[in-house]
Amino acid sequence: MRPPILQPLAWLLLVLAGCGAAVPGTGGQAPPDTAPPVLTLAGDDPLFVQVDGTFVDPGASAVDDVDGPVPVRMEGRVDPRRIGRYTLTYTATDRAGNVARAARTVHVGASADGARPYLPEVDLSAADVYASGRVVRVGTTSELEQAVVHAAPYTTVLLEDGVYPDVHVVVPRGTHHLTLKAENRHGAILEPRGKDDEAAFIFRYARTPDEAIHDLNFVGLEVRGNDGQFIKNDGGATYSAYNVYFYDLELHDLFMGLYSGLHSHDWTLDRSTLHDSRWSHFWYMMGWHHAVINSTFYNGSHDDLAVRGYYPDGEKHTYIPDPDDPECHGNVYVRDRHGRRGFLPADDWTHLIANNRFLGWDLSNPQRSRWNVHLAIAYGIYDGDPDCGAEKVYLPPQNVEIAFNFISNEGQPADAHTNAVLVDAWGGVNNDDLASINGVSVHDNVFEHVRDDEVFLEPGYGDPDLGSLDVYGNTVRRVGE
Repeated sequence: MRPPILQPLAWLLLVLAGCGAAVPGTGGQAPPDTAPPVLTLAGDDPLFVQVDGTFVDPGASAVDDVDGPVPVRMEGRVDPRRIGRYTLTYTATDRAGNVARAARTVHVGASADGARPYLPEVDLSAADVYASGRVVRVGTTSELEQAVVHAAPYTTVLLEDGVYPDVHVVVPRGTHHLTLKAENRHGAILEPRGKDDEAAFIFRYARTPDEAIHDLNFVGLEVRGNDGQFIKNDGGATYSAYNVYFYDLELHDLFMGLYSGLHSHDWTLDRSTLHDSRWSHFWYMMGWHHAVINSTFYNGSHDDLAVRGYYPDGEKHTYIPDPDDPECHGNVYVRDRHGRRGFLPADDWTHLIANNRFLGWDLSNPQRSRWNVHLAIAYGIYDGDPDCGAEKVYLPPQNVEIAFNFISNEGQPADAHTNAVLVDAWGGVNNDDLASINGVSVHDNVFEHVRDDEVFLEPGYGDPDLGSLDVYGNTVRRVGE
């Protein structure tokens, strides 16, 4: 008898069913593919690249449990010429549409084992920096003041184009996660009311950790004129402002740019231009973990940057007598800090100045003498009030890194004299004295001088022996060579 014509088909269906495949006409289905590929980064994460070095993406690979190896797409860019933190995003998609993502952080810095500047982890290019829905638009000085004084956490204040005269905003204690951003780059022009206690922004001192101001960003603003001051951080603090980021600013014709205060920490000035200082420093760099990166300075005064010391969190410091401590007994003389009480760990750092341009001065500044310096590291040079102790009670800077800067005196008058780096050290350098400045590293800078007696590295007050400093890879040449 001839077998039924369906018999071979039945055998085929039986075999398919035994293999777990979907059987036509039986209602069986293969399980859906819902698992994304497994994505693996090659190389380190985070990854460190030295500024002006070469960056090669180590890449990533992805394998799917159904499709096998799948291609990986990388998005993002690293600029090894600029210090900063960069994020690379990797994406892999299988044929079923399942997506796997991974990210790598790349740090571009001055040295592999050196300082890491504070950089906020927010999208500063967005109108709503925190993606919080809290955006306040302002167009006048009074609106700006009210927006800051009443800002809830995670607020972006967008400044419309125009001039904001007589700016004087007292930032309340405890303010945090606030961004002040020009709607259009340098379209918002701020004119401070004055200097010191009339600066454009006053950061109130903190008596407790909860009162400290923190996580503030200033983005794309121009601040100019009136011999005023941009930022003043209150003295008399026990705690102070931290995590403050200044990005893409133009500061000019000011008495002073930034005064950070002894308890401040983790401030970064990045990709900004500071010029035509009218009297004092662009930044009086008290505190620790302070960084100046990727910025340009010209037509300064006195010295462009003044690197100073710090005071420990939790201990009140004052320069002058105050109602709570009329004889400044709260201040602790540095050489009385037995066992280095209150000091940062020996391997921690206070200042990073890297990948900047410091250009010539034209002597138009009233404070500008004919003998000056671009960068000054100084400790213990002022006695001040005999009870308060001034600089000799706060703690000296340590592990200061000055690297990859271009310093040029081109264009200054022939009778002017400007050295590159000055070290004033009452307690010397690299010794066991509690007043010693320890761990200064000056490397891979270029200094162009006009006069033969202009020097790259100069000992100042205290006549410290600079032979023990970590100095290497610097180029010193005459302008035009």
